Amino acid sequence: MDKKNQHIDHIGLIIKVLAGEATTEEKTELESLIIAEPEIANLYDEYTRLWNTLGAIKDMPDIDIDKEWDTFLNKTSQADTGKIIPINKPKSIFRNILQYAAILLIGIITASGIYYFVRQAQYEKYSSDNTIENIELPDGSQVTLNLNSSIKFHKNLTKNNTRNVILKGDAYFDVESDKSNPFIIDIMDIKVEVKGTSFYIDTHKGQINIIVKSGTVMVYSPDNKSEKNVLLTKGDKGIYSLKNTTFNKTRNNNNNYLAWKTKKLIFDNSPLCSVITDLNNTYHTNIMIKGETLENIHYTATFEEEPLDNILKILKSTLDVDVYKKDNKIILTSAEE
Repeated sequence: MDKKNQHIDHIGLIIKVLAGEATTEEKTELESLIIAEPEIANLYDEYTRLWNTLGAIKDMPDIDIDKEWDTFLNKTSQADTGKIIPINKPKSIFRNILQYAAILLIGIITASGIYYFVRQAQYEKYSSDNTIENIELPDGSQVTLNLNSSIKFHKNLTKNNTRNVILKGDAYFDVESDKSNPFIIDIMDIKVEVKGTSFYIDTHKGQINIIVKSGTVMVYSPDNKSEKNVLLTKGDKGIYSLKNTTFNKTRNNNNNYLAWKTKKLIFDNSPLCSVITDLNNTYHTNIMIKGETLENIHYTATFEEEPLDNILKILKSTLDVDVYKKDNKIILTSAEE
């Protein structure tokens, strides 16, 4: 490691200690560095003074410098001394004060920037973009990200440490069991807490859907955990409305909610509109039904690892429908219409 990067690492360590977020090992490491290296000792003293100054400034009442300056000018102009008032001198004093404040502000911004950098460096983030991503978290939990989704978590996410993650988009979780250390997912307005279970979360379409495959899941608002928590068990589906901030619990009646992951679709006398919805969710396409005749059709079939084009050919032959593409859409119409 070069000297510049090593210097940044030392500053990051100092800020973690000052912020109270350092581990016992990190505190011991810094103490050893301070004893062994005078340069680190001086750096620690400088950042300690800056940190203490930052705390003192935060506790000071607001001061309106312009107002105080106007008050000063009014008082001096009203004094009948017969002398010319040297208004440039006070301005110079204020200029010096402002210069000092600017220097201090630069120091604060630098410290805050490094602190932010250190905090961010402690986290890992995975994004799926246009592919489905399988991720193993440091605690052994498995996560499958659907397209255009992301997950962020602390690098120390282990069974013996905080297991918090932030999810955007939708994903399937198979959480490693740990009864003493819950696994918590932050999703916009709510938190999902588990101790070892498997479930699916979808944050699209203005609502958060949670479907439990095994175990139990507790959903709550961080603002009022004790009064607004909902327990979901195997087969339950929780629906949280982002607009109304309401939560509804029901039973999941869709066997294909994980088809995007497994590529297995099961239709048992299913309405064709439901079939199309599942196909769209699984293959990330835009299939539409045209005409009222097809809406009343029910369909039974099982597809596993089947390409979409093959499924469309089967639908065309078994249901006597026409299939054509238009403006990035796939249209299904009755052959009789």
